[in-house]
Amino acid sequence: MKRLTILFTLTLGILILFFTPIRTSAAQSGFAQTPTPTSDLRIESLKLEIESMRSEVDDSLRDYNWMMESTVLKISTIALAIGLIAGFIGIKTYREVDEKIKERITNTLEKELYRVDPTMKKIFVPSSLPEVNERLNLSHLRNIHVYEDLSKQNCDGITVVQIAEKSHEAQFLTFIEEYRKDLNPERVAFILYATGYRVDDKTITAFANTAVANMPVTVVSAILAVSRGITQ
Repeated sequence: MKRLTILFTLTLGILILFFTPIRTSAAQSGFAQTPTPTSDLRIESLKLEIESMRSEVDDSLRDYNWMMESTVLKISTIALAIGLIAGFIGIKTYREVDEKIKERITNTLEKELYRVDPTMKKIFVPSSLPEVNERLNLSHLRNIHVYEDLSKQNCDGITVVQIAEKSHEAQFLTFIEEYRKDLNPERVAFILYATGYRVDDKTITAFANTAVANMPVTVVSAILAVSRGITQ
């Protein structure tokens, strides 16, 4: 009887030791595999956030591609327009376009300089005033012409007229009356050069664009003054 009790006790202990880990492992395994409501909600939230981010990235990439395609299209259209215009006016390369533009700018500048730069104006000096001619050359006024008597050629540019006596005034007034129709104050100017002689006011005012000088250096100043009135 005592032996049966010991055997029963050992058997029961073995059974307890054998089955207890299995039940515990199963319980633990079941606990790990069974999701809770809180974890399910968190996973779904993360999925939604990822999908939202992916959608935003796709939209951004789509907008960027559209912007790039639009920019390329605009640049291509401008290049095509320039090419068509260049072809229409007979220019084959953009270098030729640049050269044409520079040429037109240069021509325009030269015309404007001729209008405002006194060194570009025609200046007529009487042969009896070599000292005035020399002074003008020293002032780098190169477009100088020497004349003997007032004539048709003096209906253009700036003319220095020597007034040393009354007869010189009369000759000048006669010339003004004879060529009145050809004398445009915007194209013609006169400088009355008088040293030691007082020129009559009527002679000075006989033509609008007229100045008076009494020394070679003041002739230069007078040229600068009257040239501003010459715009043609």
